[in-house]
This record gives sequence, C-alpha cells and structure tokens, in this order.
Amino acid sequence: MTLERSGMNVSSASSRPIRSNKCLYRGLAFALTVFALVVFPQSGAAQSKANTAKRYRVPGSLHENLQVLGDRFTVPGKERLALFGTLTDVQGASNVQLVYELPGRFRLERSGKTLIFDGKTASTSAGTLSADDEKLLETLSADSPDGFFSAVNEGAALHLIGRRFRVPGKGRGSPSTLCDIFELIRPIRERKDGAVRIKHYYFDSATGLLGRSRYRMDAGSGNLVDVTFGNWQNVGGQLIPTQITRTENGTSVLSLQVTGANITPRADDALFR
Repeated sequence: MTLERSGMNVSSASSRPIRSNKCLYRGLAFALTVFALVVFPQSGAAQSKANTAKRYRVPGSLHENLQVLGDRFTVPGKERLALFGTLTDVQGASNVQLVYELPGRFRLERSGKTLIFDGKTASTSAGTLSADDEKLLETLSADSPDGFFSAVNEGAALHLIGRRFRVPGKGRGSPSTLCDIFELIRPIRERKDGAVRIKHYYFDSATGLLGRSRYRMDAGSGNLVDVTFGNWQNVGGQLIPTQITRTENGTSVLSLQVTGANITPRADDALFR
C-alpha cells in the first residue's frame, strides 16, 4: 500500500497563645480521619464502583479518538457491550453473540462453542484452542477498538507515526482517505504463544474512528493481515462498527455483520470464566 503525506498537523514562637488540650485532641482526630480516607482504600461495593469508574489512560494524541466513541471508557454503568450478528469464515456462516466488557474481556458464542478471553488468558469450551480460534480472538478482541484502547491503557508501547496520511481506496476508483496512523507493540495474550506483534492502526483523520489495523502474522513473513472496521452506528450514545472484515494477502478470510447490540453495566456473573 502506498501512503502519501498530506499536511501534517504534527510571629515568633514565644508570642503564640497556648491551646487547650481539648482543641489539640480535636485537631489530632481530624488529621487522623483525613489520613485514613486518603491512605486506606475503600472496601466492598464502594471500592468496586470506584474501580469500574476509573478512566482509561491514553496519551493526548488519542484523547479525541477515545471520546468520539462515547463515554463507555470513562463513565460507570456502560462497561458491557453485546453484539449479535452473522460470522462468516472457513466454517461457513453462523449466528454469533459477542460480548466485550471493560477492561479488556471478551466472549464469543457460536454454534454451541464458546471462546473466552478473561483479560489475561484465552480458553474455549472445546478444551484446546485451535489456530482458527486464535485467529477469531485476535481479530475480534485484540484488533478491535476495545482491544486497542485496553492495550494502550495497560501501557503497551505506542507511537504516533503521523497524521493525515493519504491512504488509497481498496477498489479501482475508490476515494482515498486521510488517516492518522499509530504503531502499537504488544504481546497478543489471546494467543497461546503470546506472540508479540507490531501493528499499525489507521484512524480516519476527519471522524477520529478506527478504520483498520494492519500487521504481518510473523516477523519477516509475507502474510499481511488487514482488519477493517466500517459502517459505524450509534447505539445508546456509543459508536460501534457493524462490519468487520479480515483479509490475508488481499483474500477475505473472516467477516462479521452486526445486526443488533446493547450496552449494560459490568456484572460479576461468571460470563468470562
């Protein structure tokens, strides 16, 4: 793919009155109370709510890209995103349900089989993850907007390559798009081997939305992966992509068409266990 740069935005102690013991005790009690509130964490439901409400930390170069998605990443009560649709890959077309839950958890149900990423490790109801399972998890979890911002929030190595690169359209005569390109280096924990990937994420310079992620499956290999995100829709004030496609060396190998979605609070219901 050929990229073209277009307009880079780039009184003294002896005179003090003596306080009464009662005043000193009151002052000491107040100080201890403030110390306890600051130093000791909240417990129970209050602590859980505070953890859920914690803002995602992203560099200033990504603030607008995060905010344009809505307030799921910053406001408690919208952590879980459920998508319903049709998935097409080597196994054919089938109905699926995907569940994303901040921070960084993912579940996919398809034809009686379940794939789960609990934020640290991946598993399947079938017992052992296959290569196709890992491809699904990497594409729909790690490469997704939720996966990208969760990785950045956790401290993955991020570099802004530049803004307003002109990216040609896919088909002949298709219009080009101006994109802001970020490089992200991280281990893919959705895979058994935890392979470290160098990925490029393309955000539309006009809308701020993620358009695609691109990377090679193995260092030095010619297997180029291109995951695109399109047809963004507003669901309850949150923007989500309803078309996701993965190509390898220009050949489509996986696609997801979303037909329904809902957003709910985070829940401790063993969905990711």
